[in-house]
Amino acid sequence: MRAFKRRGIRPIVAPLPSCGFSTETATGLSIPWLGDHRPEGAFVRFIPGGSFEQVTLYLGVLHALRELGVTVWNDARAIERCVDKSTTTFFLQKAGLPTPRTFAGVDRSTAEAIAPGSPRKDTAPSRSRCSAPKATVCA
Repeated sequence: MRAFKRRGIRPIVAPLPSCGFSTETATGLSIPWLGDHRPEGAFVRFIPGGSFEQVTLYLGVLHALRELGVTVWNDARAIERCVDKSTTTFFLQKAGLPTPRTFAGVDRSTAEAIAPGSPRKDTAPSRSRCSAPKATVCA
């Protein structure tokens, strides 16, 4: 807080559980003390725990701030990429970093087929066995 103040920034502390969405404000967000205004920036120190719905609401508020043009330090995308091990692994491999052999999915039989000690199968499940939502592409 002192570092912000030294730079002439007047910080407002608004814990994420006190923030939300509202059709009653011009921004579509409800952030204490801001009314119809958006903040100039948001510094996220941590995401509090909670139910799936609570955590996704917190991340949704951060996504909305970014969409409104607010600079968000530790924005939702960075947080999501760090807390989800499968997403972290995806981005590490995509960046060309050495990554341990990994499988993350919901199909138990596929996981068992590639688990250590099982015969290795380098192919993804066939379309006929894929029961994923339509938004997911299965090979």
